[in-house]
Amino acid sequence: MNEIGRFWTILFLLAILSPLGLMVPEYFGAGGAWGEDSPSEVQKIVGFLPAKMTELAEIWQAPLPDYSLPGTTETTPLTSKSWDYFLSAVLGLLLCGGLGLVTMRLLFRKTSAPYRTQPPTVDFK
Repeated sequence: MNEIGRFWTILFLLAILSPLGLMVPEYFGAGGAWGEDSPSEVQKIVGFLPAKMTELAEIWQAPLPDYSLPGTTETTPLTSKSWDYFLSAVLGLLLCGGLGLVTMRLLFRKTSAPYRTQPPTVDFK
């Protein structure tokens, strides 16, 4: 398997493990996943809200809020939410990987430049 194949295999394995970010806090009563707090939750935890956080929170709206497909509610079983996490991870990998691949192909088009050719082989007989 080449390097790119191993890279995508590792990313897919990480996508399979992504529901652990949902299950582990649920099973151990740890609250939500670290770093995914809303501004109101940050204010509750820290005691104040950083000035720029409110302003910047409105700039980006996630395509799949809370890593859930449309129609998922708080009462949805954990197994269904886990599938949503996995699908979100796969969609994110495909989107980011696809954009990266397109960008790479645009930037590194095949040319006849010397740095793109194979070095000559040397026979030590």
